[in-house]
Amino acid sequence: MNFFDQWHEGYIENGWPVVPVYHKVPSVWAGDHYRPMKDWARFGDRHPNEKEIEIAGQGPDTGIGIPCGGQIGRILGFDIDILDIDVAFQVRREVEKVLGETPLIRVGKAPKVLLVYRWADGEDMTGFKHKPIEILGTGQQFQSHGEHPDGYQYQWIGDGTPSDVDASDLPAVTRSDVVALVDRIWDVLPDHLKPKQQVTLSGGEVGVASEGTQASPKAVFEALRAIPNVDWERAQVVRVGMALKAALPPEYWGEGRRAYSWWRNLSPKCGMSGRTDSAERDWDSFQPRGNIGAGTLFGIAFQCGWAPGPELQFHESQAEINFEMLMRKGMSKG
Repeated sequence: MNFFDQWHEGYIENGWPVVPVYHKVPSVWAGDHYRPMKDWARFGDRHPNEKEIEIAGQGPDTGIGIPCGGQIGRILGFDIDILDIDVAFQVRREVEKVLGETPLIRVGKAPKVLLVYRWADGEDMTGFKHKPIEILGTGQQFQSHGEHPDGYQYQWIGDGTPSDVDASDLPAVTRSDVVALVDRIWDVLPDHLKPKQQVTLSGGEVGVASEGTQASPKAVFEALRAIPNVDWERAQVVRVGMALKAALPPEYWGEGRRAYSWWRNLSPKCGMSGRTDSAERDWDSFQPRGNIGAGTLFGIAFQCGWAPGPELQFHESQAEINFEMLMRKGMSKG
């Protein structure tokens, strides 16, 4: 069943952003298979046009996804990734007590749930993760209807679905309330539900190192190795490079320049401009600033499936870094 074709009109009428997805990934039908969609986050700020809707309606199993943190709806997904039914229920009740009861609650693999809110006007809509809680914001999305990769169907257990609840009727929440709530939930979680390694640097936001902070060069280079560079848009490539430079102490910028050049060269687009020094020119133009850094890089790496081992120290002595060994490990993957 093409869930996008079935549900998109009701979603759009109720002020929701929409994007076609397949098994949780924004995708388009390519005639005999699904392929990942480039630049899908644009649908957080505008609805698909008639041609885009026609294409989305062609696949046999296309689901419908909801982009978060865009100008349409300003959607926030509060994802509770907990399989302990008692704890999941308690966390859900705490969320509803602090942020208000939402009419929209999506279930995939129960008792995991995702509660849907909207960011209040003027709020920073960047998402963050503090396992087992994730806040979905700008540049992220969640599947609303369709099939999960494990075969089950997503369900709505609240007072409706996005096709019959106006997005503007969702409770509006502030970033400070969300961050404080996630921090409080983490403090009371049973130890067996807490990952052995969390990336939280002093002075930063929960979940990953704060934007603009530096971290251990070893952790930074390990994170870069975990980020594929297959077919990214230019803006995404530059963001990784800027985060890499800002995350490193200045004395490691030479190694960072080489690492960024190696990472850039992984892309099949590399060299298409005819220049051989594009990565180096990029690096030299990057100016570290306060709103991007280690947290940005770690966040991207986590979204790409990075799972650092408990032995990785995010504040270890810089003298312990063997850059050559690290990059040889990474280059062997390229």
